Amino acid sequence: MNILTYSNKSAGKTYNPITISDDGLELIEFTSLDCTNTNGEWHSDSEIKIDKNGYVIKNGIKTKEFWNGTIESDKKPLRIKIRNICGDETVW
Repeated sequence: MNILTYSNKSAGKTYNPITISDDGLELIEFTSLDCTNTNGEWHSDSEIKIDKNGYVIKNGIKTKEFWNGTIESDKKPLRIKIRNICGDETVW
């Protein structure tokens, strides 16, 4: 992958691009499980948010853990919603 780097001379800062790993987990901002509905209104039974430093917020509780790419639920998931850092959402 060719990544461009530039300097903003007026601000005196160098641009540091996001480095994307093979699995791309750093591009995911939020994931949620709906264990209640198969369609219609979304019900978030379990959710993971990743803050700007990479720490996980599980069901609204902040942690000092980094996300390992999993989400847990006591019930069987019927749908999953994933939002990337650009704000695009996908529901399966």
